[in-house]
Amino acid sequence: MPEIYFRTNDHAILFSQIDDKINRMFMIQKNPEHAKKHEESGLINKPWDKVLTKFIKDKDNRSFFGNGKVVNGRGNIFRDFTSHAPLADSDSFYKTLENLMILGYDVSEEELDSMRKLFPKFKSLMETKEFKQIVDMTKNYRNRIERRWRESSENIDEHFADILGYDITDASKKVITYVMPPISENQRNYKISRDKVYFFWSQPETTKKNNRDYSITAIAHEKLLHLLPYTSTMSGDKKKILHAFIKFVANKELYHRITGNSYLENDSKDEDGRAMGLIYPYWLGYLHRKDEFPEQEIAEDIRRDKEVFDRLKPNSRKRKLYEDYHFEKLSPEKIAKFFRYRKGILPYEFVDIDFNYTNVYHDEYIYDETR
Repeated sequence: MPEIYFRTNDHAILFSQIDDKINRMFMIQKNPEHAKKHEESGLINKPWDKVLTKFIKDKDNRSFFGNGKVVNGRGNIFRDFTSHAPLADSDSFYKTLENLMILGYDVSEEELDSMRKLFPKFKSLMETKEFKQIVDMTKNYRNRIERRWRESSENIDEHFADILGYDITDASKKVITYVMPPISENQRNYKISRDKVYFFWSQPETTKKNNRDYSITAIAHEKLLHLLPYTSTMSGDKKKILHAFIKFVANKELYHRITGNSYLENDSKDEDGRAMGLIYPYWLGYLHRKDEFPEQEIAEDIRRDKEVFDRLKPNSRKRKLYEDYHFEKLSPEKIAKFFRYRKGILPYEFVDIDFNYTNVYHDEYIYDETR
């Protein structure tokens, strides 16, 4: 498996925090009720939030934050600044950011001349006691996550090999995980080369009992994605299927093996419920393809997840996320039969399955057009 390295980077922390702050400001502007929700979340570090608010609203910084090309309700340039943060120690770092603004955001030379005045102020922000507290919090968080990962990594490698049916160890590949502050959710990756990926990541530390297990599955997901990359010939739909497959391996099944809980207990904000629901029966068939009595294992998995689904509130976000799983329609016997002669199927072969083949349903649902 790829090596996972855990890092913190002050520039990445700063840029991700500015990105998060700007997004919150636009959300509150659009719907003032979000202010109360953020306040009640317990995730706002008030002293640091005041420093950021003052920085963004400072009249001397308006040439930057008031420029709709780089800061607007659809996003802002600080997300891209974050991806370049590992270069912060190089002499060309700020020149790289300038090129990004010109080439990626159509900033003119005249605009750039006034906007580059903001760059020295980043250093001043990083010297505040409020920012240093955020950095200390992040380093402590990184240490906890890294320790948990080291405790679990060998079992995770065994888990992947068990499910995929072969050892996919490749020590030449590296995932550099830059841990962000645990007061916002970050999950983005940037492929630096064929063998190296930067992964910027954090999960709010809430009162969820298994929060660190959520964290482990997210990092495991990134690790597996690096080993099963999208190919140049994949269509957009095929990429969605592969991503859903990786989510089932790393975020769903691994989480279940760690905690004993249902797949439905671990979801993420970018989860594609339709793609996941489409391949769910085939995933269960793939998972249990080598078991002695696969139909029994599949039936138990469906029962486990359906019980949780049935308890979800009608019209809730989570129920809508899983409504395409169609638990009641699925036939464990037909799913197991589909994989009877496919025990050696590989992940990329799985992606090529015709997932609209409805004969994994109970007979009364075969001609149901709602799927």
